[in-house]
Amino acid sequence: MFKKTLLLGSAAALTLGAGTAYAVEGTASAATDLNMRVGPGPNYSIVDVIPAEGMVDLNGCVPGGGWCEVTFEGTTGWAYSPYLTVEETPVAEMQNVTVIEYEEDNNAGEAAFVTGAAGAAVGATLGGPVGAVIGGIVGSATGGTAASLEQEVVTYVQANPVQPVILEGEPVVGVTVPQEVQTYEVPEYQYSYLNVNGDTVIVDNESRQIVRVVR
Repeated sequence: MFKKTLLLGSAAALTLGAGTAYAVEGTASAATDLNMRVGPGPNYSIVDVIPAEGMVDLNGCVPGGGWCEVTFEGTTGWAYSPYLTVEETPVAEMQNVTVIEYEEDNNAGEAAFVTGAAGAAVGATLGGPVGAVIGGIVGSATGGTAASLEQEVVTYVQANPVQPVILEGEPVVGVTVPQEVQTYEVPEYQYSYLNVNGDTVIVDNESRQIVRVVR
């Protein structure tokens, strides 16, 4: 085991993008159904899912990667900061910063990581504006398609699993899968699917937007 202490320095060193920083400790809510992971990154395994509008204790955030340590109903893990909000403001856009310690257990083995994802990192980022779920943009962008998906589509993707790829960000309804990332056709339907960061997602063929996260 090793301990990595992340000391927050200049604002420039902390950014996800221009003008981005992190929130102080407190409480936050999930703007959409949001994965909570073992560690601060999309390659870590999922320990729980915070429901939309679920409240969490915000323990602190690491610089550079957009991940915050949170506690939800007694379980502590890591969540993606653009989809955590404080009074409707994404944590990733807040200016107050804090110091966080992150401990990684080298003996955790493969259980700490998305199964089968070793070497699968694509280096691409899920598309869509940071904090797009605020105000209901994500979820309404597909015009209700997710709610009306035929059960046959869901059944097909569950019966035909594929190896995961690791993309920056989290797979939530409404974000766009990059063109360079391979998807798999659902026969006789206008959808494709893939496994993103350990979640099977269904994608609209024309827009490449995620319309359903299958859990």
